[in-house]
Amino acid sequence: MRTERNAETGRGRVGFGCHGLRPAHFTFFGDSARTEVRGIPHSIAGPAAVQIIVALLLLGLVLFCSPGCDRAAESPQPNVLAGDEPRIVSFVPAATRMIVDLGLGDSLVGVAENDAAAPERDADGNPMPTLGNFMDVDVERLISLRPTMIYFPNSAGGEADALRPRVRHTGATFAQLDYPKALSDVKRQLDLLAHMHGVPEKGKQLAEPFEVWLGESDERPEDSGLAQTGPSVILGFSIDPVTASGPGSVNDELLHLLGARNAVADAAVSAVTLDREALVACAPDVIVLLLPGATEAEAVAKVAWFDGLPIPAVESGRVSALTDPQVLLPSTNLPEVVEQLRGAILGDTAGVEPAPPAEAAP
Repeated sequence: MRTERNAETGRGRVGFGCHGLRPAHFTFFGDSARTEVRGIPHSIAGPAAVQIIVALLLLGLVLFCSPGCDRAAESPQPNVLAGDEPRIVSFVPAATRMIVDLGLGDSLVGVAENDAAAPERDADGNPMPTLGNFMDVDVERLISLRPTMIYFPNSAGGEADALRPRVRHTGATFAQLDYPKALSDVKRQLDLLAHMHGVPEKGKQLAEPFEVWLGESDERPEDSGLAQTGPSVILGFSIDPVTASGPGSVNDELLHLLGARNAVADAAVSAVTLDREALVACAPDVIVLLLPGATEAEAVAKVAWFDGLPIPAVESGRVSALTDPQVLLPSTNLPEVVEQLRGAILGDTAGVEPAPPAEAAP
């Protein structure tokens, strides 16, 4: 049996707050529910599905508003997943970091391979089980971990559809999470996980810097020391050709917060590819490579790739790299990333020392 309700019929609307960011659509079938609201699980399946939807409705993250409603209703804080001994499997590194920072690291029983945010060991002191990646999940091992909650990336459409029925018999709740594309997405996902797991106060604490950045707090962002000069910056994550963070990305927002200018702000895409000619045309004052997990030798070699280019960043020795394994992770680690970027742009990097200034031609 399948029933549907169109959230846009009549005058009512489903969305975040009374104005709503995007209409929602729920489809209930069997023991699962599906939703298409930006920033919350795209698909939730399992015995707790209806509870979660009801909890979200109560929370005010998803609510029905009548005409004239101008504020979100106050509501209780649900603990829909705060039962005895939750067992969480995460294939979403951003969610993994949030779960750890929310104090729920001991509840993690499995993660995707190469998840830089995952604890090295589980609550029993054993190496944290890795279950492949979202395109190639070790289903037998996943089932053996007896999960009660599985977080899966929303970008994995066919893979999620294939995995969900194979784990349904475990009784685990299956939730697909969007990749955070903006600071507001990170905060919204943090709020959701904190309430779903019954730790709203911890979530509120972790959300404080995001509220400041998003203008949702009376507190003003700390002076970065960059506002006077407003250097033009390229944040790159590959070379030959260079791929840089463009407009509409979390990194672009971080540059603006720091008072710097994105050297590729006029691009039409959020990931911009630059050959040497285009790089010279951009004439950035600073180049910071974001190379998660790179060794010092690897980072130094990539910084050296820019040697000899006639651009201000090279001529002034302001090309550097950050190698924190989570430097590209859009999660609760972003306050740490901001500080690393601040140091790199000012010339005091936490990863690789800036290259020496190019010698003047004789």
